[in-house]
Amino acid sequence: MEQIEIMAKLRTNVGKSAARKSRKGDVIPAVCYGKGSEPVHIEVSTMQVKKAIATPHKLNTVITLKISSGKDSFNKKVLIKDVQKDALGKKILHMDFIEVKDDQPVKVKVPVRLTGKSKGVAEGGILQQIIRELDMKCLPKDIPVAIEHDVTQLNMGDAVHVKDLKVPENAKILVDKDRTVAVVVEVKEETPVQVAAAAAPAEGAAPAEGAAPAAGAAPATGGAAPAAGAKPAAPAAKPASPEKK
Repeated sequence: MEQIEIMAKLRTNVGKSAARKSRKGDVIPAVCYGKGSEPVHIEVSTMQVKKAIATPHKLNTVITLKISSGKDSFNKKVLIKDVQKDALGKKILHMDFIEVKDDQPVKVKVPVRLTGKSKGVAEGGILQQIIRELDMKCLPKDIPVAIEHDVTQLNMGDAVHVKDLKVPENAKILVDKDRTVAVVVEVKEETPVQVAAAAAPAEGAAPAEGAAPAAGAAPATGGAAPAAGAKPAAPAAKPASPEKK
């Protein structure tokens, strides 16, 4: 794994006001946590952090913080624990680091990448990936960039489970090994009967204007029946008598 170093400076002032001042100077306020030690409040360069997480390991990159405090300085080997960004997800507002030891396993989330085109997809199916990150525990030097699995031989209805994935020998998987990682599912198409049923008018609905009545249906009468209790319409007027000459 590539070794990344970031210059850091101890923060003597903490709190929201101090954090805002740090961000104006293009630095990120951060806290470094360690087992059995007090949290260390620091500030780090935004540019150096972006460079560190641009590596293939991304947030799983092991970083050496070179922390300075006046005349004294010390180093801490860390992983990124948390990154807080603004509402647009562009600017980093705060970071948490967690100290790691070379001989002590750490918990990480490793991306799961599926490669190849499965036989089931070639036949018209869809590959659904359910697990995209795998929780595992290993030494810092053994953290993989990703867990890759070839799905070329998957037929329709076949699935990949956690137990099928190849992980580093010294790594321990922290999830149920019978969990489904991905599955090839069949795409169900509507049959002509379903389409016809959807197009048919609801029972009792009048046919569209100009449409032929349904088979067996009585033709509509010449006039609508009067509403209950309504008086019948007046008889038609008599034709006018011929004009006398």
